[in-house]
Amino acid sequence: MSDEPAEGTVDWEPLLPFVVVTSKDGPYDDQAYAAGWEAAQIWNTVFSLQHVRGTALLNQCVRTANLPQIDLIAMQFGWKMKSQLSEASDEWSLVVFTR
Repeated sequence: MSDEPAEGTVDWEPLLPFVVVTSKDGPYDDQAYAAGWEAAQIWNTVFSLQHVRGTALLNQCVRTANLPQIDLIAMQFGWKMKSQLSEASDEWSLVVFTR
């Protein structure tokens, strides 16, 4: 038996494990915690680029279910977001932010 994911599936682990989620006997829902973490990362990245002059471009892979929240973050800082479902999984989308 191989440790490799089956063809057509996506297998990943975060670089920093979430230890306060229910799957690790913590109080927070796994999916909600991961979505919040993802949105916070996008907020921090876009916030840090707000003073860059001229056209800026940012490409990210995000959870499809998180797209409405991430689009609001982009709008908050004057960015436009375009999204496309990932070829690997409908759970993930590729997003491009432009300003």
